[in-house]
Amino acid sequence: MDSLISTKESNGNFTTKSAYFVARTCHGLGGEESTGSTPNEDKKFMWKALWRAKVPGKVKLCVWRGCMNAIPSMVNLKTRRVILEDICGFCHKEAETVEHALLQCPRSAAIWFGSPLGIHTFQGIEDGFSGWLINMAKQVSSESFELLLVLVWSVWKVRNDVLWNEIVCSPMDVHLKAQTWLAEFKKWNVAKAPAVLVREVNWKHPDFGWIKCNFDAAWEENSACGGCGVVIRNATGGFMAALVSREKGIGLAMHAEAAAAKTAAMFLQQWSEAKVHLDGDALLVVAAIQNKGSALHGHLGNLFQDTRRLLQRFEHWRVSFGPRESNRVAHRLARWSLMLNHPISWFEEPPDVINDLLIEDSLQI
Repeated sequence: MDSLISTKESNGNFTTKSAYFVARTCHGLGGEESTGSTPNEDKKFMWKALWRAKVPGKVKLCVWRGCMNAIPSMVNLKTRRVILEDICGFCHKEAETVEHALLQCPRSAAIWFGSPLGIHTFQGIEDGFSGWLINMAKQVSSESFELLLVLVWSVWKVRNDVLWNEIVCSPMDVHLKAQTWLAEFKKWNVAKAPAVLVREVNWKHPDFGWIKCNFDAAWEENSACGGCGVVIRNATGGFMAALVSREKGIGLAMHAEAAAAKTAAMFLQQWSEAKVHLDGDALLVVAAIQNKGSALHGHLGNLFQDTRRLLQRFEHWRVSFGPRESNRVAHRLARWSLMLNHPISWFEEPPDVINDLLIEDSLQI
């Protein structure tokens, strides 16, 4: 005699729990795939990283909605016949898709690149917002991924604050609020890790026998000028040299960082026999020089390749990413360089403008 059974329960009885599971797998929500299909390991990895992240629930929900194309962007509102026009209300150039609102709009892109992650959001979005998030989940540490999730929520909130409340925040304010909010959330909601596992954000001296070259860039959009700051110290933290320079014709913040990296590599050529360690706070610039990122092309690709070739002249060299807090000296020099008309370099004796930071860094070694 034939009878109906539920294949999702061992006893064959139907339950609402098994029905819910079937509904989820059929729609691919939460990283689940339908039975019999090829598992999408990358998407599963991204979903797990999202739901396990130590961030507020509303941040996870916002990011999930972005991945599901459920954020009320202009394009989505037009599709639902809520509005007639889908052009971005900030740049007034392109249709406001989820990707444009969260990543590509110049206002959003400035927040991403100026953040401690230094992410250039005009690349790697061919597969949409969810594809971009998958790539980022695989490339950055879990701690950086948590900050990235909070920044996604912050970018969307800032856009709505401007649109509905006429409240404007600078990219720097967005970064500080995002980091402060995340730190406060973890303080009250996440168990403290052992002291040995706490992330160090102070400047770290290079290994014995090496010299460390920190670089940073500053960018003025209105004048299309980029400033470069470079400082070189030895294994005991002693000052060796510094350089500031200002360059015209810099159209993007990413361009300024790439040019600063090349300037630092050229400055290092004076210590041709040394073991050199180049350190910067722009993640994608460092990855590109290490040749770990996507294929390089165009003018920026040439700058990255030139920088790598300059470093390859040394028998021993390395490039690393450091958080902005550990790059304060180079950052101050970069900001200062925008006020100068010609390059200046110092050897053995540092300029007064960075003396206090050098002393603080040496005391924290």
